[in-house]
Amino acid sequence: MIRMDVTDTLMKTVPFYSGLLRTAIVAVHDDGTVSVLEPESGRTLVCDVLESPGGLQVALAPGDPVLVWHSGAREDRGVVLGRIGRATRSADRELEGQLVIETPKGLTLRCGKGSISIKADGRILIKGEHIVSHARQLNRIRGGGVAIN
Repeated sequence: MIRMDVTDTLMKTVPFYSGLLRTAIVAVHDDGTVSVLEPESGRTLVCDVLESPGGLQVALAPGDPVLVWHSGAREDRGVVLGRIGRATRSADRELEGQLVIETPKGLTLRCGKGSISIKADGRILIKGEHIVSHARQLNRIRGGGVAIN
C-alpha cells in the first residue's frame, strides 16, 4: 500500500500567489523579515520590507494590514510594500511646505550622543555633549520657572 501525505503534496504543487496581495502581518522576525498569511492557501509567506526614501523603516506588528507583492516563484520572498491605513490631512494650512510628523506617544531624534525627545504631554528634552544656541536677535528663555545650573 502506497501512503501519501496529501498536505505535503499540495504544498509542493500549489503555486504561491503571484502579484499584489492585501493581507496581515503574522510575525516580525529578528532578521528584519516578516511573515504574512496567504489567505487562499492558508500558508505563511516570508517577506522583506520595502524601505522608504531616506532609510526610514515602518514599525510593523502582528495584525497590521499590509500590501504585499510576490513573484509567484516558490524560492522568492515576498515584499511588503507598506502598511495599509487611513490618509490624514493637516487641518493647519500654515504648515504647507513643512514636514509634519505626528505620533500619539512621543518622538525621539537620535544621532550619536545627542537626542531630542518630544513627549505627548508637551515635555521636550534635549540631550547632548555640548548644546549651543545662536540667535541674530533676541534669544529668549521663557517658562513658569527657569533654572540655570
